[in-house]
Amino acid sequence: VIAIRPIRRITHIPGTLEDEDEDEDNDDIVMLEKKIQTSSMPEQAHKVCVKEIKRLKKMPQSMPEYALTRNYLELMVELPWNKSTT
Repeated sequence: VIAIRPIRRITHIPGTLEDEDEDEDNDDIVMLEKKIQTSSMPEQAHKVCVKEIKRLKKMPQSMPEYALTRNYLELMVELPWNKSTT
């Protein structure tokens, strides 16, 4: 009698390059979140950024909207909110 076992496919191997990329992206998101918290943007803009960072955390990195949202948040953090010129 020969026992037939189902073949398992390994989709993810811990400690691979994928893990390192995900860790780097998560670190970037954490840094971006800290920048949002410490920025001097108005309350309304801050609320929008907090909402968008929550969406970004849940979003898979493969979605095109991920890069768009991340770029938007980076722009919002870099804007000179309390500076004006005459």
